[in-house]
This record gives sequence, C-alpha cells and structure tokens, in this order.
Amino acid sequence: METEHNLPDKIEELKHVLVLTATKHDFDFQNPRVLHLSRKLDTLILKSMRETYSS
Repeated sequence: METEHNLPDKIEELKHVLVLTATKHDFDFQNPRVLHLSRKLDTLILKSMRETYSS
C-alpha cells in the first residue's frame, strides 16, 4: 500500500514509464499496455488527491 510520502514518487515514476511505453508504441493510446499504465496512473493521482483534500 502506498503511503502519503511516497505516493508522489510513485506517480512520477509511473508517468515516466507511461511516456516511454507510449513512445515505444508510436503513441498508440489504444495499445493495451499504454491503456493499462494510464489507468493505473489515474488511480494513483485520484488517491493522492483524495489524501490531499480529505485532510
């Protein structure tokens, strides 16, 4: 489980992986791997926002 202090690091790392993966697949945003990473990133961002605004 992500803790509040390392969640931003995980988001930044996943953003980097998403960019590399999208580039590798010629920016095909329908590619299953790209979609998977994008959805995972969305989930982490939402979690971070909830933690930030629930305080």
